[in-house]
Amino acid sequence: MIPLSNQGNFRPFSRPRSVVIVNGTRVPFRTWSVDLNGYSAADTFDLTLPFRALDQLKGTTILANTTDQETVLLTQPDILVEIYVGYPRDPNNYDENDLTQLMYGYLDTADFNFSSQGVNVEIQGRNQVGPFMDTKTTDKFPNLTSSAIVTYFGKQQGLTVVATPTYTLAGTYYANDHTTLTTDITEWDLMNYLADQEGFTLRVKGNTLYFGPRDSFLKSTPLIYTWGQNVKTLKLSRSPHASKDIKVEVITWAWNKKTRMVTTATNTTTYAKRVTGTSAHQEWVETYYIPGLTRDQAQKRANAILQQLSQTELTGELTADGNETLDIDQPITLKGLGLGVDGTAFWPTKVTHAFDNSSPKYGIDATFSNLNLPSNPGGV
Repeated sequence: MIPLSNQGNFRPFSRPRSVVIVNGTRVPFRTWSVDLNGYSAADTFDLTLPFRALDQLKGTTILANTTDQETVLLTQPDILVEIYVGYPRDPNNYDENDLTQLMYGYLDTADFNFSSQGVNVEIQGRNQVGPFMDTKTTDKFPNLTSSAIVTYFGKQQGLTVVATPTYTLAGTYYANDHTTLTTDITEWDLMNYLADQEGFTLRVKGNTLYFGPRDSFLKSTPLIYTWGQNVKTLKLSRSPHASKDIKVEVITWAWNKKTRMVTTATNTTTYAKRVTGTSAHQEWVETYYIPGLTRDQAQKRANAILQQLSQTELTGELTADGNETLDIDQPITLKGLGLGVDGTAFWPTKVTHAFDNSSPKYGIDATFSNLNLPSNPGGV
């Protein structure tokens, strides 16, 4: 089935195609999957390529290990992987410029699998978040603002930086939080800490690092998924705490002290209880352990989490034919399910794109929620 566009119209006379580029060279491939994992997390990929051992030809290619030279998959430290997918106008004549880039990241591991059917190399890796996760910093830059620190780190890693300007020195947050950051914190952890302080979200897409309010990343036009048309499987679930009394506990402590503080926030539902008396259904309790907060910050965090949980959350999972525009910043709406669901905006929490080049076949799996969830629930 051919997927629908944003307006629900079919894309006629087109078939899915993909291009994979490894270390600057377009290569043949068997399968790949890309996980778009949400804000403040790394997007990941898994890629399977054909491989030749002891090739009879002189010289070498990226997907061959010869008697003359080792493949760069064994020798080179930083190997860039680019994955593109889409529905080109001419499925018999296309390149990456006709497709959408889903992954721009680096190889973490390469496994060479030998069998009677041939040799494959399976590559796993992360997007450009990976270098930040792997780089530790001893300087917390207390005399720079959050946006200046993020810009500095991003440019060091060779990324384009789109950062909303901030004006408070980072040292002010360290002092007010009574937080002792570890001496070898990663750049990614430090940037996420600063994002929490600013009420911002951190995201890397392609070769660009974004730092700013989450709403500034979100697209406005939803993709339409209609049961019975462009949806293969669909599951919807109501949150377990819907229409219940809720209690949120936030437990915090200073890094250098053993004492801890407990703050709570509660909400009593207006719905009538099915059972009353001593056998009444107990309240829904959620506990969060968040170090380094003052009592006032812990109470604000508990109140914010309670406000989020008090909403009736509807979550879901769907599988469908591939749509290269579906990302975690892309809302979707469902149709064909009736009142209370049709037309509701849902926000993806994770999207997996997968491609099998033997067919070729392209599909997506997505989990989603009707709540526009922040990257760090209750962040203050």
